[in-house]
Amino acid sequence: MSHISYKQFFATLSGDSRLDILQYLKLHGSQNVSQIAEGTGQEQSAVSHNLKKLLVCNCVHIEVQGKNRYYSLNDETIVPLLQLADQHIQNYCGAACTNCSTDRHRALASSRDV
Repeated sequence: MSHISYKQFFATLSGDSRLDILQYLKLHGSQNVSQIAEGTGQEQSAVSHNLKKLLVCNCVHIEVQGKNRYYSLNDETIVPLLQLADQHIQNYCGAACTNCSTDRHRALASSRDV
């Protein structure tokens, strides 16, 4: 696997907005854009834009039910990746996260315990 593919993959996952979407879907399962926007506090257009980027790398899947589109995490690869990241954070980053001075980071750190 080349260095460029890692860059592309992790660039797709990077950014607070996309990470918040991934974490929201991990905690709440399949959701539509409106639900994701409300749950993450993001504008609906921003959620749609970020979901398109996540779809390109198959980080999320889409299921159409009537007029609604529901997004869920790729169970085969992304869910295990996030679980491994959670385990790494708990084992190696826990103290840094609980002592973090930003409210947002603290909120995300505490939500992983849910």
